This record gives sequence, C-alpha cells and structure tokens, in this order.
Amino acid sequence: LNHLSCRGGDWWTAIMSSAEYEGYLEKKGTEGLGTSWKKRYFALVGKYLFYYKAEKDFKGRKEPQGKIDLSAATIEDDLSDKLKKSHAFGITTSKKTYPLLADSGSTRDAWLKMLHAAKGERYVPSAAAFTQAPSQSSVPAPAPVPVTRDEVFAATPTNALLVTFHMENLPKLDGGLTGKCDPYFLVHVGADRNGPLIYASEVVSKDLNPKFAPFMIPLQEVGGPQGTVHIVVFDRDDDGKDDLAGTFTCQISGLATRGSRFPMREAKASKKTPELIIADAKVVEIPAPGLICRSAGRGIELTISGVKLDKKDSGVGSKSDPFFVIQNGNAVIYRSEVVSKTLDPEWKPFCLNLQTDVDFFKHGLTAAVWYHDSD
Repeated sequence: LNHLSCRGGDWWTAIMSSAEYEGYLEKKGTEGLGTSWKKRYFALVGKYLFYYKAEKDFKGRKEPQGKIDLSAATIEDDLSDKLKKSHAFGITTSKKTYPLLADSGSTRDAWLKMLHAAKGERYVPSAAAFTQAPSQSSVPAPAPVPVTRDEVFAATPTNALLVTFHMENLPKLDGGLTGKCDPYFLVHVGADRNGPLIYASEVVSKDLNPKFAPFMIPLQEVGGPQGTVHIVVFDRDDDGKDDLAGTFTCQISGLATRGSRFPMREAKASKKTPELIIADAKVVEIPAPGLICRSAGRGIELTISGVKLDKKDSGVGSKSDPFFVIQNGNAVIYRSEVVSKTLDPEWKPFCLNLQTDVDFFKHGLTAAVWYHDSD
C-alpha cells in the first residue's frame, strides 16, 4: 500500500483560485467592542464564505480572519429595515448571525444570488434593488424559490436535480452477532457501472437503514429527464474489499418523485427486500460554473500517475494491477480504474467538485493506491 495525504500547499492554492465570487462588503461585529461596521474582503469557495481584512490578504493566500459554513445556514435577504442601513443582508448559522452591508442594491443582489446558489437555491432579486435604495415602505425581496418541476425538462446547463436518498433493509454484511452494514453509494451515468462516475456518497457507519446527505445530479450531463443513472451500493470494509449491497437503475424522471420506493437488485438474500427511497427531490439551479467538472459546479481536474510501484504479482517479470481511492474524511469520493500489469500507471483524468464532493476545510484529502487481485 502506498499512502499519501494532501493538505494545504498547492491544494490550498488550487481551491482558493476557484472562488466563485469575491469582493468587499461591510461586516458588523457581534460582541464587545467589535460592534462597529468594518470593511472586509469576502470570497465564496464552495459552501464556505471566507473573509479577510483586505483583498491583498486573499490574493496573497494568507489565513482568513474567519469563515462561514453555508451548508446549514439561512440567508437573510433583506435586513435594511432591521439594521436601519440600506442594502443590508445577513447569514444566520446555528451559533450567530453575520450582518453584512453592500454598497448598492445590485451588489447585494449579486451576492445573494451566489450565496443561495451555493446552497442549491435560486434567488429572485427585487427589481427595485437595481434602481433605488430600500426604504421603510419598500417591499422585501422575494424569498428564494426552487426551479419549477417543468424546468427540468429543458435540461439546461444550470439545472440539476437535488435528491436525498434513504435506504431500508440493507443486508447484514459485517461479521459478528449483530452484523450491520457501513453503506455508501456511487452514481454512474447510464445503465451500468461502466458509465462515468458523477457522485460518491459519504459512508454511513453500522446502519441497515441509512439516511444520506442530499446531492446534485446535473440534468444536461445525464441526458435530461429521460437519461438513466445506475446506483451501486457498497458495504465499506477496512480491508478495502468492499462488499456489494445492491444496485438500482432508473430514469432521472423516476428520481424526481418524493416518496418513491425502489427495490434493489443483486443484494444478498435476506428476509426483507432492500429498498431505495426518495426522501426529497427538487430541481435547483447550479451556480454559474467557472471550471466544469463531471460533478455539477466548480472543481479541479486532476491527473494522477505512479512511478516505480511495488511488484505485487508473483512470477517472472511480475508487475502490479494498481488503482487508487480518494477519501474526504470517511467519505469515498473517487475510485479510479484498474491499470493492468504496470509499475508506472497513468490513470484517466478525473474531477473533484468543490461544492458537492469535497469539504477541504473540515477534513484532509487522502489518496491511497491499492493493488487489484483476481481473488
């Protein structure tokens, strides 16, 4: 096993270079002497909003003064009346509210569009925000709304299906008296696992009825509502020989109905049939991409190769059959193809998406090279 850990350094530069949006806003302190408005430079990267004292600090790759996790935050579209300040808005997390101030209505709406997009929402700006400052009598900006179901059939580059999977009755694939399962799933385009991989879920530990985090399926990438995806569910094992827990193939239109239940195939025989359940589904707008990846949104494309790997096959002139796995924390986010009979493999390019695949700022990125055996 060859093992490496990628954290900081060039990774950090690559991540920060992919900021979706950046610029100056005023931020109000929330405690003690820090209650005045201070000008700060903000940068939106994936689901995180970083802020710096000045633009030069961001451009110079200095540590930010702070970051706001948008994944579970609420975007307050209009705080102008509450704060008695024109063009005010805010971000509320489980711990605090961050009051923010733009220099114009159009600037505020541009920020709100990007912040909502980072959460998989669409922001509808107030027309008045582009022409005049809010007043005590002005109507608040409309709340963010999801793209309507009809718009999925356009399958534009900005449309995606945001779907949440639950599963029930998975087979007990772990050993022991109370055998459980550590499931995760992969999503491939097409009718089988030979199609392009567009998503890999987190691992849910020791659960036969797991509930997974929401993820996006870009509609244009899979062929619109009539396109097909193949979902493969595995049980994660420490030895790297993950067990197949079940498979499911479906048209995208079938995944768009909340509450639908689908039996899984190829599952180990059990008293109850394993099922995949659509806990939630809605069509959303993907943030305007800078670098297009196989997973919707922004990301980095990587090409990995190996040099002088260990000889693991037996016999004269032995070679190896290497492949690699990339994890973000406990989540497997990419598995490469196996390159046969080589000690100097070159794998196909692949993409890590900064909005849906990777949380660089909570977990390190780990890559491990494995050797495939026929057994």
